[in-house]
Amino acid sequence: MPRAYPLALAVLLGGCDGEQPESTDDAVAPTEYTYTPEAEAGGELDLDAAGVALDEMFASLRQMNAAPTIDGYDRLMAGSDTYCPTYYEQDGNTFWYATCTADSGATYDGYSFSYIYEDTDLFGDGNDWDAEVISGSADMSSPDGYRYHLGGTAYLAEASTVDGDSAVDLWYSSVAGAFYTDDPALSETWIAAPSSPTLSIYAASYIDYGLNLVFISGSAALSGEITAVSTDSLFIYTAVAGVYPCAEEPAGTLAFRDAHGAWYELTFDIDPDTLAVDDGACDGCGMVTHDGAVIGEICIDASTLVDWESTPW
Repeated sequence: MPRAYPLALAVLLGGCDGEQPESTDDAVAPTEYTYTPEAEAGGELDLDAAGVALDEMFASLRQMNAAPTIDGYDRLMAGSDTYCPTYYEQDGNTFWYATCTADSGATYDGYSFSYIYEDTDLFGDGNDWDAEVISGSADMSSPDGYRYHLGGTAYLAEASTVDGDSAVDLWYSSVAGAFYTDDPALSETWIAAPSSPTLSIYAASYIDYGLNLVFISGSAALSGEITAVSTDSLFIYTAVAGVYPCAEEPAGTLAFRDAHGAWYELTFDIDPDTLAVDDGACDGCGMVTHDGAVIGEICIDASTLVDWESTPW
């Protein structure tokens, strides 16, 4: 049967000589600053509003994957020609560095590496992965004038394997850096607004068990009541008897920042090592703390993270 962590992934990310002013009787002494915890907290957290914001975040988090960044890059590179940008290839790795305009009217300024893997054991897990990777710092525009900015690394991979009695489909996405496009074809994706996440998403589908899994690590900026989220490891399975107890509650801890700049921790009830949970605690709710002090409880529904049929993206 599936385990909590079926795959361990490691992925790459002089002085002044002037005279001093003379003192005067009119000089104003600085006022004393007194630190208070309230100044750091930035205001009282609205638990209900934070819960709504986190619900919306969980509903969209899977979509913050590398596919739009790679799609946008491939669409812009379709306007290239033999000399703009000039390519260099070595061991399957394609590199270009240029400031040029192609015959199509597309423009390229900066540099980029790209690599396509086929049937490669990328993570040392014994599975053959297909993947596309792009990395670099470049500003490009299409013949129609649509812009694309690449300022980091995007990594998208998938594989198929067998675990016990079940066939398993695997997916992995990683984005780190700044990305943006105003290409209308990608207007409904997260890169339609300037964004700079550092986010890894691992997903698996145990076909014969009817079970999906999502594992998330990293951080992302948001807007509204919650302005950023961060986690070292947060995961959720489809609720299946004997495997995972909750339909809507993930395991692990999520840190989030409110609109006032204060950071909080939301800790859920499922033990991330044993997947055990106390009776009655399987309710989608977690405890919120700030600097170790209990603030209250937030209830969410994270089941949207594992609500897909053929692919998580």
